[in-house]
Amino acid sequence: MKCTLTVFIATALLTTGLTKATAEPALKLHFAGIENLIQREDAKTLKAVWTQKETRTLRTEALGKLANHLAAQSGKGVSIFNSILPDIGLGETYLTVAPGERNPDVTFMAAMSKTRGGEWVKRLKQLSARDGIEPEEKTQAGYTGWRVDYKNGRSVGFGYADGWLLLGIGKSTFAALKQASQQIADTGRPYPANTEQDLTLELTLISQLPALQNLLSEKANAVRLTSRLRKDNFFTKAVVTYDEALSASTAKWEIPTRTITEPLASFTAARGVGLATARSVLGQIQLKPANDQFFAWSQARTKFQSFFAVKVGDPVAEIAGLAKRIDTFKKPGGAGENYIGKVVHDPKK
Repeated sequence: MKCTLTVFIATALLTTGLTKATAEPALKLHFAGIENLIQREDAKTLKAVWTQKETRTLRTEALGKLANHLAAQSGKGVSIFNSILPDIGLGETYLTVAPGERNPDVTFMAAMSKTRGGEWVKRLKQLSARDGIEPEEKTQAGYTGWRVDYKNGRSVGFGYADGWLLLGIGKSTFAALKQASQQIADTGRPYPANTEQDLTLELTLISQLPALQNLLSEKANAVRLTSRLRKDNFFTKAVVTYDEALSASTAKWEIPTRTITEPLASFTAARGVGLATARSVLGQIQLKPANDQFFAWSQARTKFQSFFAVKVGDPVAEIAGLAKRIDTFKKPGGAGENYIGKVVHDPKK
């Protein structure tokens, strides 16, 4: 669930500041919807997490921050956004973001009840009314929608069609809204159902997304992430496309087998892009693997303890520097208050 919420928040942040570079979307997302997923028999863990008080608190806080951000960007009251944003991610959702003249052009389509769809339409009308603009009523495939042309040149289209809220920000989105309306009239859906994946996220224009530049090389041009709920767990796959062919030779894994021993409760090996999973640990203590590899594990007899290992160029110097940093790390008020553990250096290992 946290992963799902993160995707939606990250989407809003990643696409901020995109400039006009191509007619193709920089981001395409499809999500099956949390309310659909928790109805499945193999979603017991997901449902348990979703219904926890802590989850509701996290979601409320995150959506509140997003509402404040949108209110600040639009110059409108935050209450309008607070009343509609809680619907995000609940039902099946489609989102595309493409570079616009000044701001990204966004297409948002979400399955929701007639009551909630009516709330979105009402609030979106209020946004234009506060600028003294009367929405222009349109009809497409038998459905009623509205178009608003703001004085700053920005155009917005929205409507509700048989269980789907349709919203387009930017004139380039109107063609997609018209096509979706016709598809809903014909099939009941804006796009064909995806029975293979529960979450699909496609990103292009990697060079214009600074948040990804630290993870991928400059030659990367697209990322496709898919995830499917199966057997009470999410199975996730990420595919990165590069402009040029990658080197056929790959360095061998240097697993510290004398340190990592059975019985194991868990084991993780990461390198390359995978090192992003280790940054929360390595960044805190300023460690950089000499061979671009990271290992983490826990023993079956002490599952509550986690260990990690990295190779360094000069162990003596690294340990000396690490000892000083750990001292600061462990001081009251320091970042170490979030961790429990100790540093061990065995020259033989």
